[in-house]
Amino acid sequence: MVVTRRVRAKRIVSALLKKRIEAVSSDLTSSERVLAGFITANPDCLLLATSAEIAGRTGVSAMTVTRFVQKIGFDTVRQAKQTLRDESLGPRPSSFSLRYEKEQSALPFSGSFEAECATIKRAHAMRESDDWKQAVDWIANSEAVYAAGFQMANHLAGALVGHLGYIRPNVEVVTGSKGVYAAPLTNPAKDKTLILIDLFRYAKDGPILAAFAQEKGIKVIIICDDVCGWAPSCADLVFPVAINRGLFMSSTIAIYSLLNLMLHDVAALLGQRARAVHETLSEAQERFGGFLD
Repeated sequence: MVVTRRVRAKRIVSALLKKRIEAVSSDLTSSERVLAGFITANPDCLLLATSAEIAGRTGVSAMTVTRFVQKIGFDTVRQAKQTLRDESLGPRPSSFSLRYEKEQSALPFSGSFEAECATIKRAHAMRESDDWKQAVDWIANSEAVYAAGFQMANHLAGALVGHLGYIRPNVEVVTGSKGVYAAPLTNPAKDKTLILIDLFRYAKDGPILAAFAQEKGIKVIIICDDVCGWAPSCADLVFPVAINRGLFMSSTIAIYSLLNLMLHDVAALLGQRARAVHETLSEAQERFGGFLD
């Protein structure tokens, strides 16, 4: 019964994708034709793989995968996955409903340490990329740096800005508490960087703010989980961080690790400028005396 259902679902997905691809076939670029052929031959790849994995298998960029998915009628890769699941298998319960159907005591904790280590290792590996060096340069040398964390990621942006303020000036957390994210959009500085941090469930403000900021000439860096579908289409640099989902609340320890590495490398790049800021703040701490030791 299960096998029959899976075969039927795969056939439905194949037919749905084939119809969508044929409708835009004349408008596809050469790279998108490669994708079209791969997805036609492997229709369940959109259900099972990330855009980065599909890009790696086909030799195109993740951005090309996102554009292709949009061209065949989906806003994001995530929306494509959900639509194809719903149309082939029927709507599924929300992730929150599924979570609370299980007793907390039954959650599997074995192997969580190894899973945490694996996500941190992947975060450290990003440090070797050219995108990393570019991000560190922007964060160190832009006239102003802003960070926004959405929903459950708000504290991550706050931690980043709180620590970044010890090594460079003109750093600020931005929120939509007044209905808009005004500070980075209205600051007349010509060289600005905006860091966005987002995790599932993704905030609707994320892609809107990222696209708006780019229109205003602001450099956009997005730090997100590794299945975030919206980030590549509206960011200059994207760092998709692996998340340990084997715990009751998905662990963000790898994002903390990545942010700490960024802080370290920004401080190293700034050198004496960072030391001067830190020394001034250390002196201020002594003057105000708000600490126990």
